[in-house]
Amino acid sequence: MLNGANYMEAANAGLVAFGTVFTQEDMGSYSFDFDASTGNLDSTVIGEWLDRETGLSHGDVFLINRGFDGSLQERGYIKFQLLWARNDTVAFQYGDLENQVTHTAEVYVGDQTTNFVYFSFETNETVQVAPPKTDWDLCFSYYSYRYPDGIPYWLTGALGNRYQVRTAEVKDSAMVFENITLADTAQFAMTKAIDEIGFDWKEYLFGPPARYVVYSDRIFILQDNRGIYYKLRFLDFYNEKGQRGFPTFEYAEI
Repeated sequence: MLNGANYMEAANAGLVAFGTVFTQEDMGSYSFDFDASTGNLDSTVIGEWLDRETGLSHGDVFLINRGFDGSLQERGYIKFQLLWARNDTVAFQYGDLENQVTHTAEVYVGDQTTNFVYFSFETNETVQVAPPKTDWDLCFSYYSYRYPDGIPYWLTGALGNRYQVRTAEVKDSAMVFENITLADTAQFAMTKAIDEIGFDWKEYLFGPPARYVVYSDRIFILQDNRGIYYKLRFLDFYNEKGQRGFPTFEYAEI
């Protein structure tokens, strides 16, 4: 999977030699996309790359736009090719578009304590960026999203833990946060989609004055990896100094 928090995207250049030289101008000739915000593993750009009988890659070369850093500076493009997978190890190679610098890595993916193994093209090594998968429920983050009409967007929201956490939005506008009981949860369509809570508990109004508004009447249900249900709603997106990006929410075990 790509790091959607950096607005990373990728395109399949096909079965070409990894040593093929690409230019920045070539990038406009390819169809770039990012992984689905739902987190579904069948909806990634790279997709099913492995021949499961031989353990070898199909051989496609991918062009990856590494998105933006924390200062909104472009991180540039690389080319990337998976090679093989065996004994809980995955091998791949990557490098700059002009084929001046290339790297090969073998990464052990057998550790099941986190959802994924994370690799940095910046430091050329695996990195510890997530806690054990049993230790958290929500991640507040930038992420890449595509609206139903196809428009891509980079936004902030709450993403659920894919490890045995399920969420649902309460669609019944007559339900009151304080009155929701455990018996009520039977009517909610719980989903494993990590972006079910997502971003639309808030909306940007262009004003004047331009600002975010939070819809505290939008209620969410979360079932954690122990099976315990919680109800949750957002109250604000600003801190006491009026700075945005500070979501305030309340929750209670049901």
